[in-house]
Amino acid sequence: VKPLKEDAAPLDSQFFIPAQEPYKASVAENGSSEYAEVDIEGARQLLDGRTPEVRIMYNK
Repeated sequence: VKPLKEDAAPLDSQFFIPAQEPYKASVAENGSSEYAEVDIEGARQLLDGRTPEVRIMYNK
């Protein structure tokens, strides 16, 4: 998305978008801050050579 929208950023809520009033409260309480730091080596160790399956939900 970044090449098309320079200010693109991950959403930290599964239910609200930043323009909605409950977004900030939802993000503050949903634990998403626990995943803000990236640990590539730690993730590789957890995967132990396996390839993960990723599914992304989106609205058409």
